[in-house]
Amino acid sequence: MGSKSHQPKMYITYVCMNCGKEYHPKEIDRNKFCSRECAFEYKRAKPKEIIIKPLPVCSVCGKEFEGRTNNKYCSDECKKEKARHDYYTKYADTSRVITSRKCKWCGNNFTPIRNADNYTCCSNECSKQWAKKRDKNNTRRHKNSVSLAKRERIWKRDGYKCMICGKAMKMDKLNTVSSGKPHPLAPTADHIIPQSIARELGWDNKRMHAESNLQSAHFICNVRKGNRAIGEQLRIC
Repeated sequence: MGSKSHQPKMYITYVCMNCGKEYHPKEIDRNKFCSRECAFEYKRAKPKEIIIKPLPVCSVCGKEFEGRTNNKYCSDECKKEKARHDYYTKYADTSRVITSRKCKWCGNNFTPIRNADNYTCCSNECSKQWAKKRDKNNTRRHKNSVSLAKRERIWKRDGYKCMICGKAMKMDKLNTVSSGKPHPLAPTADHIIPQSIARELGWDNKRMHAESNLQSAHFICNVRKGNRAIGEQLRIC
């Protein structure tokens, strides 16, 4: 025999929660239902409780979103914004004062959230419109570049020599420039007055790409020169 507390309480009468019948339990833990059938029937008839879990809230924008409750961000943009904020908080120069600037697209003055040079537009919409205009201008400049026929005339005029270093160019390496892996001594046409400076001076494309503003140059010499107006200066029309 076990202890007194674990013995069946045969002298107590219980009422079944399903059928309402009075019964004496055979075991001490059978104090709710008279049989297994009544217990299963009661559980089937009992409506299930619907637990409504609250939607998770994004820690960056504060909006509710559908997803796992352990997620902290509603989208990849908010996750990237959080990473940028943490990086700026850790490495930013707090001594610099954030000043207002003019939006390049709409022209309105705005104060950026960070004192960074890449904040040139007041909103994402203005930034997209400005990027489209910039890409369109770059495409137009590419179409107005120097043609192959004009470059051949420049090379013939300069005697197939680089006007920056004075050495001969390798004309058999011409195809390497268009292939993406140019040879250092491949022939190119260099702008004596660079295009960036010419645009600041208000030159049009015809004057910028004129033969008087072009000279023969090695690919490596053209790259090293960059946007500096050095080398043999020809007569500018």
